[in-house]
Amino acid sequence: MRLAALFRKLRVQLVHTHNPGPLIYGAPAGWLARATVVHTKHGEHRDTPRRWFLRRAAARFTDAFVAVSDTTAAFARDHDECAVRKLQVIRNGTDLSRFGRSAALRARVRQELGIAEDAWVVGTVGRLSPEKNQELLVRAAGPVVAAGAHLVIAGGGALDADIRRAVAEQSRPENIHVLGLRNDVPALLAAFDAFAISSTTEGLPIVLIEAMASEIPVVSTAVGGIPQVIADGDNGLLVPAKDARALTAAIERLREDPEAAAQMAHRARLAALSELSAQRMHRDYMALYEGLLRTPWKTRFAKS
Repeated sequence: MRLAALFRKLRVQLVHTHNPGPLIYGAPAGWLARATVVHTKHGEHRDTPRRWFLRRAAARFTDAFVAVSDTTAAFARDHDECAVRKLQVIRNGTDLSRFGRSAALRARVRQELGIAEDAWVVGTVGRLSPEKNQELLVRAAGPVVAAGAHLVIAGGGALDADIRRAVAEQSRPENIHVLGLRNDVPALLAAFDAFAISSTTEGLPIVLIEAMASEIPVVSTAVGGIPQVIADGDNGLLVPAKDARALTAAIERLREDPEAAAQMAHRARLAALSELSAQRMHRDYMALYEGLLRTPWKTRFAKS
């Protein structure tokens, strides 16, 4: 009720929520303030029965329910998260102007981390949480690291201590760099020779798009919307979720065939710039907003 009062005070015309918590609180508040309400779903977000009930109830107050990938939309449809007529897909996009190859950034980050210029580095960026499964990446990269490569893990989260323990169990822990939170992702990406995602579930991760735009070869688990932007063997490599052996083989493939890896990375950059930019996402959302704002408020909830 306080949120609805704030929306009314500010004369808010459109409320856009992201992920389950804001949906539960923000969508009913937006409807009470007679605002247009849009929700974006970024992943599966499996939940308790009580929260599922609250999420489905709150979705009735939305005018549009957006999924960031076809897979995410299918999950929402299969779990009856919203009225099917409200469900649509707008792929994530991000500002790609800061991402690309940079010898200066590569040298700076490697000097900071104590990594030689000619060393081969696979890295990842993301919150340290169960669904990201960086412990699997530590195990999978172990053989490559043992052969002299480096693994870089950037991000903070609840599993920081668990990941550091997994690192300590490897044969060359000094070649695995757990950095914690960083605010220089473009520079980190410029220092990598390959980018890895080991998640068990995803929507369409922004950092994947950033890695593609940085022209780094990508290996990822085939989860969520990732297979819709990464075609295995064409602009990246895909492996099954939770399969450490397959992830090891894919990382080794990128290291052992730099020419093929570079070709995949180039195709990935072209795809990111043409299909996954912030400008494209902005256009899609603005078209959605404009269409919804033309619909009279009093006709909307009756169709929910």
